[in-house]
Amino acid sequence: AVMHFRQQETDKAIKQFAAAARKHPSDGRVHYEAAGMYLLLDQAEQAKRHADKAAELGLDTLKLSMQRGFIARQLGEYAEAEKHFSKVLEDVPTYFEASNQLALVLSQQDDPEKKRRALELAALNARQYPNSSQAMSTVGWVYYNLGRKEEAQRALQAAASRPTVRSETLYFLARVLWENGSKEDARRIAEKVKVAVEQPGLLVLRPEIKKWIAETAVN
Repeated sequence: AVMHFRQQETDKAIKQFAAAARKHPSDGRVHYEAAGMYLLLDQAEQAKRHADKAAELGLDTLKLSMQRGFIARQLGEYAEAEKHFSKVLEDVPTYFEASNQLALVLSQQDDPEKKRRALELAALNARQYPNSSQAMSTVGWVYYNLGRKEEAQRALQAAASRPTVRSETLYFLARVLWENGSKEDARRIAEKVKVAVEQPGLLVLRPEIKKWIAETAVN
């Protein structure tokens, strides 16, 4: 099933996952892999069904917890995502990706205390990983969710200037530039974002990004 999916033979992959689930009904790894496929296809509801089944069958790994966090984030279920990323950090307190994702989903919630904690986590990661575009990007997005858009723009521009930049960072920057009135700069960055969203691979915010592009004059 995984081989078929890597070869972009999605229909065959789906059939093989179904066959594997029938043949190995108590093996959570089948559902973990299926969830990964659906997440890459931006089908978060299907991904959640399989990831939850994997957990129900007793699979308990850091990878599954991270996967469930990503799925919940794509669904906009930020409190659920918080639970999964927090679980990873309980087991591995130095796991940067989990800490970074936790800061992002905390900042998306209405609770002021969670937003404060998000900024603390993001700032700590930025100090520990001063050359990380991802860490600085998260600082910027946390500032944005705190309503501090000028600071958000500065942080995101710094993140975008690093050698390796995630597509998510470009989206954050384009959005903040647009809302801060720098329309032409936002359009320029958005052109890169449009290319990025069509590339294969995990991009948790792909549905959100496509919706934003379609609904704003940046398109």
